[in-house]
Amino acid sequence: MNEAYIKIGHPLALRRDVLKSALETTRLLREYETYKRLRKEKVDRIKALKLLMNDIKIDLGILQEKYLPPLHENKIEEKVKKMQPKKTPEVKSDLERLGLELKDIENKLREL
Repeated sequence: MNEAYIKIGHPLALRRDVLKSALETTRLLREYETYKRLRKEKVDRIKALKLLMNDIKIDLGILQEKYLPPLHENKIEEKVKKMQPKKTPEVKSDLERLGLELKDIENKLREL
């Protein structure tokens, strides 16, 4: 067996650096585990919220069927038709509009 030995300068400093990096790695692993746990909790809570929302939709549908009067869509459509705005007069061409503005200006000048 060929064994080779290398002299390490400042072995205590090297050992200290290795231990520091091991501690830092352990701290990072602990934080990562915390992150994974929180992420799993978040996913679980979102799933629970979706189930709760589905239950609420179902219950709301049951309440609407049992206790609320039926909605008459025809009456609503008639009201909407009545409330529609009146049609605006047709837009005149630029030449006609300018002619009307000229007449207005002439009338104002006559009054002065």
